[in-house]
Amino acid sequence: MLKLNKINKQRRRIWIIFFLVKFIYLCFAVFIYSKLTPLGDTSLYLNPPRMDFNLINSTELMFAIVGNLNKLFGSFITHLFFMLISFYGIYKSLSILSLSNKSLLFFLFIFSLPSFAIWTSIISKESIMVFSTGIFFFYIIRWYDYKINPLLNPLFYISIYIITLFKPQYLIPILFFIFILKIYKFSHNIVLPVVLILYLVFIFINYKYIYIINDISLNFGKYFDSNAGSARPDFWIDDFDFYTKMYYGIFLAFLGPSIFEVFNKIFYLPFFIESCFLLLIYMYTISQSKNKFNITYFVITFSIIFLFLFFHYPFGILNIGAGIRYREGFLLIMILFVYYVYYKLGRKE
Repeated sequence: MLKLNKINKQRRRIWIIFFLVKFIYLCFAVFIYSKLTPLGDTSLYLNPPRMDFNLINSTELMFAIVGNLNKLFGSFITHLFFMLISFYGIYKSLSILSLSNKSLLFFLFIFSLPSFAIWTSIISKESIMVFSTGIFFFYIIRWYDYKINPLLNPLFYISIYIITLFKPQYLIPILFFIFILKIYKFSHNIVLPVVLILYLVFIFINYKYIYIINDISLNFGKYFDSNAGSARPDFWIDDFDFYTKMYYGIFLAFLGPSIFEVFNKIFYLPFFIESCFLLLIYMYTISQSKNKFNITYFVITFSIIFLFLFFHYPFGILNIGAGIRYREGFLLIMILFVYYVYYKLGRKE
């Protein structure tokens, strides 16, 4: 009992420290970072052109939520509200994994890296996505591991609604993960063939709509400010550049600046280092697994990462800043999906 109390005290201390870290990032972003560069769409949300609650448009809904909170409590308290909900999403999602204190510290260290910590500690769609994906992950794992029906909890429906409204493109990798869990429960042996079949379906769909996707990609740049300092307006120029440049484009959209862009603008260096560090953490974590190499788990985790990056690709490649900011909305759930498949499912076999 004394040992358990000691562990619980240590865990509470860890979470208190993480909360303080996020609060420090909040203060840094609001009082210092915002003076150097705009905080995305934050200023627009604080001073919206309208505040009508539109439940089928994410931007209009942000106008209403942020505008009304700002009117009632002021901008700092509104920022604090968004920090609190993102903190809750992280707390909820990690609590279902029964992590050791050492593993918990490892995860919280990743989620304390500057880009993720800043964009999920202020008024942003990323903060809302961290909240909703964290809640969603909690209920899905509770269903799979403990047979507790998530359909009985309103928060589960709220999380699905928010993900669908704010970032519907990430529903594909999320549904893929749930589908794989169902297949895995039915039979371990058919998981790999099923995944390969899904790849064939994915390739067929892209081939069938290749001309439509090509036309959309060549006109996608008009949604980004070509005069912005972090813009890449010339990434897709020729027909089918979306596919011919995809093999490095999806990673570049996630990483943010390339090494050549860092040489041209030293301001990008911290973001480049952080992104490379995330990749190193992933490779180190996989290499430290006590499980022998298993092609099934490797293919599943690779597929999860590929799907998240593929659907992030068109939104992140044309603007370095946007690529870094938008990835924070799915980083939590992508990391947790990979961890769960590689470390939890693998050890159950």
